[in-house]
Amino acid sequence: MNRQQPRPRNRQSTQAEIGGFTLVELVLAVVIVAIFAAIALPIFQDYVRRARRADAQQVLAQISQFYERSLTLNSIFTGPFPPALATIPATATGTSVRYNITATPVATANSYLITATPVNDQVADRCGLMTIADTGVRTATLNDCWPQ
Repeated sequence: MNRQQPRPRNRQSTQAEIGGFTLVELVLAVVIVAIFAAIALPIFQDYVRRARRADAQQVLAQISQFYERSLTLNSIFTGPFPPALATIPATATGTSVRYNITATPVATANSYLITATPVNDQVADRCGLMTIADTGVRTATLNDCWPQ
């Protein structure tokens, strides 16, 4: 009988059969992920700031409409705006607040200025302080911050 003897395994064939990644391959993968993160994170943060800015602009317009309805019904801008609109997001407290909203009626009660002041991490937004007046004039730190 011709029995075949099992072939002795050497160390190299054992490692090749096990498979896996070398340290160089792992370091290369980590470097690639870090590069993608370095590019994607600032873009994502800018996107989030723009979305929060749009929320603030919507609330400013909403409060302006509240005052315009007040003028229509009472012939003057009366009363404070609804307290639920005083912060962005409406139910936020502490560090989760992105904008504080204030309205400044002029002494004659025939005009107002509504201001959205960025707070916490929204301070880094390029548009900064945004306002809307009773005349419809909308301002921000940069001119291109309000949609046309």
